[in-house]
Amino acid sequence: MHLLRCVLVAFLFSVSEGASVASVPSRTVMTWVSTAVEDWAKPAAYLGPGGEAEGTVNTISIDNLYHFDPAKTPMIVADPAAIAAHAKLWQPHFRTYPMIGLGGSANMTDLRPLLYDDDKQRWWVDFLVKEAVTRGYDGLNIDFEPKTSVLDPDDNASARDGLAFADLLERLGAAAPHGVRHWCRCLVGW
Repeated sequence: MHLLRCVLVAFLFSVSEGASVASVPSRTVMTWVSTAVEDWAKPAAYLGPGGEAEGTVNTISIDNLYHFDPAKTPMIVADPAAIAAHAKLWQPHFRTYPMIGLGGSANMTDLRPLLYDDDKQRWWVDFLVKEAVTRGYDGLNIDFEPKTSVLDPDDNASARDGLAFADLLERLGAAAPHGVRHWCRCLVGW
């Protein structure tokens, strides 16, 4: 079992609020934390204050805070225990971009209702904005990696799907509340 899956995201840049455009952007080095909540203490001890890797990353993207399935109602369900553990263990030390990803068996057929239904998109965006503001997140990691099938061409992503996904992210970005640091510097898996 991998307790920590680290992927270096090549220097995400953001300008501090109130900084001039000519100022030097801050460096962000992110790691993904993808493991069961009960195993978070080990990577937190490694990366956090006094840990062996302290200061090597300043941002995390963490899964298990939300369960997302576009075929269900509601599409996203928060995990209050995981969110509380995250707030105590991770959030004081790292910028946070919760991962909103498809479940392991989700495919394009499952994702299309969100991509093409205005009411579902509005609900999804409103939910994520409210959660980000309420929980003090710095951004979101929208990690949609739908499975595809050579046996079912309808289940493969098309150029139209890609454009619809870009429109969805544009809608999420446009909903950016003022004062939320680094809002919607979304990392995208597609």
